[in-house]
Parts: sequence; structure tokens; C-alpha cells
Amino acid sequence: MIQNNENMVQRKVCAIIPAYNEEKYLAEVISETKKYVDSVIVVDDGSLDKTAIIASNEADHFLKHPVNSGKGVALQTGFLYAQKLDFDVIITIDADLQHDPARIPEFLKVLDEKKADIIIGARGLGKSAPIVYRFGNFVLNTTFSILYGQKITDTQSGYRAFLMKSYPHFVWQSSGYDVETEMLTNARKHGLVLAEIPIATKYHNSYKGTTIFDGVKIFCKMLLWRV
Repeated sequence: MIQNNENMVQRKVCAIIPAYNEEKYLAEVISETKKYVDSVIVVDDGSLDKTAIIASNEADHFLKHPVNSGKGVALQTGFLYAQKLDFDVIITIDADLQHDPARIPEFLKVLDEKKADIIIGARGLGKSAPIVYRFGNFVLNTTFSILYGQKITDTQSGYRAFLMKSYPHFVWQSSGYDVETEMLTNARKHGLVLAEIPIATKYHNSYKGTTIFDGVKIFCKMLLWRV
């Protein structure tokens, strides 16, 4: 049971880690994340490497898809499982060590301070990021802010904290990487409170970002979701 020392809030917190071919850093992500939550759930999304073996040995709860179904489906599997276990707060964190699990206490603190339903870890895309990613993120973030009435600087971040009780109001249909944006559009349409905290992101192999194709698809979907 995680406790906030300032206001003595007690709650069950779990982390959901969707994983597809993430054998390189997964064990370290699980180990570090366990320091800050009550339980770690790993959803192996049909990996072809040793991800499933590592997850089954290291995670508190291990769920496996027989075939790769997409990040959105993996997260849905994790959320439904966490809901059955009566967790109060869900942390979503990527399996490739780009996110620092040590920031989780700050997510929980801001969740209380802002009385928010969702806290987003906003990545700062500096000049080292390819211009296509910076431009794409700018377009998507600006479009979201205009359509849904709240300025969000990183609609695509996968590092987040959620109140489990709000889950029915942001549940999604997306199977791919548009899941992060659909969560937020549904949350805003249902009047949920969103907030951000700045986070640093480490890319250990190559820079990851939304492709041009994905960006166009998400842009079009945002227009449809607004209807």
C-alpha cells in the first residue's frame, strides 16, 4: 500500500508495462519500478524474443498474448486485469528504459495536488530530436489543444498515472500507438481532469517517435473522435 506522507492518502498502486520484444531492458525496468509501486503487471504482446521468460520470472503478474496485437490491446488487457484486483492508481511505463521509474512518487503527488484523473509525463523534445518528430508532435499537440480545450504538450507520452475509478470514462478502442491520444480525447469529452509533469527521456538505441503515417492517422482520428 503506497502512502503519501503529506496527506496520508493510502492506495493500491500498480504499474502496467506493455512489452513487445523488449528483452534487453525489461528486467531492469521491472526491478526499478517495483521500488515505487505495490505490484507490477507485464503484458507480453506476442514477443518473439525472451521477453515472456523475463516477465514471467520478474513481474508480480504476467499476462501473455499469443500473437502481437498492438500496444492499445496490451494496455487494455493490463487495465482489465488491474481492475479485477482493485488497484486505485495505475502507472503505465514503457519497457525500453526510456522512462525513469524514480519519478513515480512525483506522479502520485501531483495526482493529489491537481485532483486529477490522469497525469501525463511530458517529454521535452529538444533540438537533438529529428525535426520531423518535433514538427509532428507540435501538430498533434496543437490540434488536441484546439479541439479538446486543454493545452497538452505531449499527447503521445506513454508514461502516465491514472485513477482506476476514472477508467470507464477514458476507455479506448485503438489497438496501436494512437491509444495514448484516444485516452485523452475520451477523458476530455467526459470532463476528466488532465495534468502534466515534465520528464526526461532516454533513447538507448535510436530515437523513437510517431511516424509520419501514424501522425496523419492520429490527426484524422482526433477529428473523428471530436464528433
